Amino acid sequence: MYKMTGAEEAFGIFSVSKYKCPGTPDIGSYACQAKYQLQFCKGPYYVSIINTAGTRADSLFSARIGELISEQIKEKPVDLNTFFPDIEPIDFRLNTILAKGKLGLMNGATRWEDYFRDVYRYNAMIITDKDKTLISVRFNAIDDFKQFLSLHGWGTCDLSINGLKMAGGEIIKLLADTHLLIEIDN
Repeated sequence: MYKMTGAEEAFGIFSVSKYKCPGTPDIGSYACQAKYQLQFCKGPYYVSIINTAGTRADSLFSARIGELISEQIKEKPVDLNTFFPDIEPIDFRLNTILAKGKLGLMNGATRWEDYFRDVYRYNAMIITDKDKTLISVRFNAIDDFKQFLSLHGWGTCDLSINGLKMAGGEIIKLLADTHLLIEIDN
């Protein structure tokens, strides 16, 4: 059990640590159970419960331990709607990566490292399906925001809350002063 600095950080570790989730026990909004491991995050906590046998009994016992731990955590989970305001979190919560800066991309979304080349202070929530990738990126400073725009040849005057198709094919929406929603066809 790890206490992170906040709910986003806990979700970030969960998002890059989980693999296929054959089970999603009701331990909160974000849980993933496989044969040998149960992982979940709630509030600022990331929890990983590992068993050595992988039996059904072990999985049930892990789920019960997870429930007992989860009941003790009173802090709220990360609010994914701050990144994707028009999508229900249930639709994407288990196939999402939250990368906090370059290290986060290196650990969970290496495909996107070059897309953020030379930009360092940001939180990027990434959802990829077979047709498209959505990247909701919030920059920690205006300089990083401008660096990212410059990297892609985008100007601030072009941005809008309605979305704009860029020369590279991306559709860019301005969610807040230094927060973009980027849609890319795969």
